[in-house]
Amino acid sequence: MRLTEEIGGQLDCPIVAMKDTNLAVLAEHRHGTGRDVSHVLYVHVGHRLGVGLLIDGRPFTGGTGAAGEIGRHPGLGWEQAPARLLAEAGANAIEAVFTRARQGEPKALSAVDGFAQALANGIGAMVLAVDPQLIVIGGGVAKAGTTVLQPIARHLTSLCYEVPDLQISTLGEDAVTIGAIEVARDRVRAELFADS
Repeated sequence: MRLTEEIGGQLDCPIVAMKDTNLAVLAEHRHGTGRDVSHVLYVHVGHRLGVGLLIDGRPFTGGTGAAGEIGRHPGLGWEQAPARLLAEAGANAIEAVFTRARQGEPKALSAVDGFAQALANGIGAMVLAVDPQLIVIGGGVAKAGTTVLQPIARHLTSLCYEVPDLQISTLGEDAVTIGAIEVARDRVRAELFADS
C-alpha cells in the first residue's frame, strides 16, 4: 500500500506527498525568486543537498517521485560536501565558514570554492539535461548570498553552454512550508470545482 493511501486511510482525509525540494520550487515559482518563470531548477543547500524541478510551471517528479535527486550520485560528492567544507576551513559551523570567506580569509575562501565546485558539477549536469531559465539556490546556505553564488556561477561557466540566471531564494527556509500550503490549496480548489 502506498504511504499516502495508508496515512489518508488512518486520518480519513486526502493526503498528497511530494519531495521537499519540489515543494520549494513551486513556492519560488508562485511567490518568490522564480515568480512566473516556467522552467526553474531549485537547489537546496543545507545539511543535505537536493534539487527540485519545475517544468512548464509544474513540479516535475518523474516516474517514482525521485526526479532531480542528483545528489545521490557518488561521483559528485554532494553527500560529503558540507562536511568537507567544514573540514577544509577548520570550522564547526557552515555559517562561520562563509563569514570568514566574506572577510577574505584564504583558507575559508578556498573551502568555499571547493564547495561551490562540487555544487556546480551537479547543477551543471542538471542544466545540460533540462535547460532551465532560472537556478534558485535555497536552504540554509542561501544566507551566504553572493559569497556562495559567485563561485558557483564562475564554475558553471566552464560546464554549461550558457549559464541560466542564478539567484538566491527570496523565501529562504520557508520555501518548503509555503510550497506545501500551495499544494494543499490546489487540492482543495480541485475538489471544490470538480463538478463545475
